[in-house]
Amino acid sequence: MANEQLGKPERITLHWTAGGYQQTHDSYHFCVTGDGRSINTLTLARKGSHVWGRNTGNVGVAMCAMANARTMPTDKQIEETAALVADLCHQFDIDIHAHQTVQRHKVLSGQRIPLADTMEVPVVTDHAAYARADGYYPDRWDCGRYTEIILKKAAWYRDQIADGKRKARRWPC
Repeated sequence: MANEQLGKPERITLHWTAGGYQQTHDSYHFCVTGDGRSINTLTLARKGSHVWGRNTGNVGVAMCAMANARTMPTDKQIEETAALVADLCHQFDIDIHAHQTVQRHKVLSGQRIPLADTMEVPVVTDHAAYARADGYYPDRWDCGRYTEIILKKAAWYRDQIADGKRKARRWPC
């Protein structure tokens, strides 16, 4: 999948890597380490492989955490993830609070089968929202317990950019 084009970034999906604080993966576009550094692990020109069947136009941001479900994200990671989301939303004109309608699927013998119904999903959300829409791991929480905090902080960083109090970072596509 890393050789396929990402397309226009229109949404952002938050994750954790299920590894250590410095363990990055190139299936995500960005990994945020335990000490709060953002690492661009996959060019924004390429499609990642972080949400099953929903990677076109979808920027993957992962916190390097949750090895053995014990290394919880650090405060520095949460803060940097929020700032990174704000910067990406600014660069690609993504509304942090917008929603999208997605077609639901069911999983049968490892295949995604389209269903007739749809579901509203935030444009900036965590992987669990798509897992629920597609019926795999409905109890999956991914960044769930941190998503609301990250989005509130991201909105604050976005406002700081809009008010000229903070300069947004930009990445090549």
